[in-house]
Amino acid sequence: MSQTIRSFAAGAAALVAGAAAASLFASRRTETPRAAAASRYAPPKELRDRVRQLPLYARVTSLPEFREAPFHPLLVDDLENPADHPFLPFMKSPEDIEGTLLRGRLLFRPGGVEFGSGWLSKDHQTLVMFLHLGDMICGHPGIVHGGLISAIFDDCMGYNFFADAAGKHNGFTASLKVDYRNKMPAGRTIAVCVRIARREGRKVFLSAEAHDAEVEFVPFDEPKTEADKLAHAQAHPFAHLVGKESTLFAQAEALFIIPRGQGPDAKPVPATA
Repeated sequence: MSQTIRSFAAGAAALVAGAAAASLFASRRTETPRAAAASRYAPPKELRDRVRQLPLYARVTSLPEFREAPFHPLLVDDLENPADHPFLPFMKSPEDIEGTLLRGRLLFRPGGVEFGSGWLSKDHQTLVMFLHLGDMICGHPGIVHGGLISAIFDDCMGYNFFADAAGKHNGFTASLKVDYRNKMPAGRTIAVCVRIARREGRKVFLSAEAHDAEVEFVPFDEPKTEADKLAHAQAHPFAHLVGKESTLFAQAEALFIIPRGQGPDAKPVPATA
């Protein structure tokens, strides 16, 4: 008899646990867009102001060839004049990016990627993305995980690629090579500098560097000869943006591929009568 009672009690407990779990998952599935929006992370004003007061940030924003390129749709309101940014219509809505890596709930949160602010050259060939990284994205304690650094490079180079495409074609990462130069500390603001290196048909090659953004801008000494200038430009492609005192954390090279039938392969659309 006692065995029957114990079996019945165990079954009842399992039913209660199952019902509770079903209720929990049902509540997650039926979450309304309004509730989801209310729970989205918004970078605190104090953090935004602190990043914007960094000397390297002031350096980049003072250059006339750059204009602001928002990191996240929720930060578009920070733009002084959104009408000056023709690529903004191609930026996805907050709802569309909830499942993405850097801008969704997984990493765009306290302790993760806590804030971002991008600056794009007017010719769309160079991007500087300032990112403040929290302390919950580490591999070794206090050091940003190398896999996340790779993802940041891929994301920022993709941003530059799609800003240059301006909706004319799609593209995908075909290869990504990352060289780690110095440990990247957590809880710090970095400057990810990207440039489009060259194009070969449907292939677009990009290069990037991740630097410490929490330093003073100190320019390099001016090279004296043309040979020195060429060597300097090759060794320090972003010297005019970050100076010589900024620690280089990592470098990357990527190849993006434009799908067949798009970009240089696109066939002209016949005119309609």
